[in-house]
Order: sequence, then structure tokens, then C-alpha cells
Amino acid sequence: MKALAEIRGEVEKACDLLQDPTPAAVDGSALALGRAISELGEWRGAFEGCDKRANRLALEEAARLRTAVRRAGRLLETAAQYHAKWRLALESLCAGYTASGAPAATARSGRLCLRG
Repeated sequence: MKALAEIRGEVEKACDLLQDPTPAAVDGSALALGRAISELGEWRGAFEGCDKRANRLALEEAARLRTAVRRAGRLLETAAQYHAKWRLALESLCAGYTASGAPAATARSGRLCLRG
């Protein structure tokens, strides 16, 4: 299934970028994953109503795509943990500590994070 292989390629591109989770790499991976999500939505609409068990190639490629998506998820979690630890270190260096011993909060820049 060429379409699924191309979608997996976008996910793998995101994984490659996340090997070194710089802010630019994380942004680039977000773009690649966005393209993969969009393409998967289009592919899914075209594949809707087909007998999924009858298309062995599509099932095999879907399994490879699932593996790539899980890898991307693990890499994103690792990147988030890495940056969260650095943020805590930066806050403690720049703003000191609270009375309870926790790092004091610092003003954050204009990045947006949505969770759903």
C-alpha cells in the first residue's frame, strides 16, 4: 500500500528529527506528524467500506505504521521529559526557590501547548 507507506515515511521523518530533540527538531517533527495525520484521514476515507481482512498488504503496512507511531510517541515523551527537566533547572537558576524548596516559577515565552 503506497499511500500507507508514504504516511509511515512522514512518521519516520518525525522520529528521525526527534533523535536530537532541539526546539527546531520538535517543531519539524510536529509538521511531519501533522502531514501524516492529514494524509491518514484522507486515506481512511478512501478505504472506508472496504473489506480490511481481504487486503493483506494494507494490514501489513498498517502494522508497520502503528510501530512507527508508537516509536514517535516514545520519542515525544522523552523530548517532553528532557525539556521539562531543563525548564526546572533553568527556573531554579534564574528565579531561585520557593519557601517549600521547589523551584520558583519564571515567566514563560509565547509558546502554546494544547492537550486533549
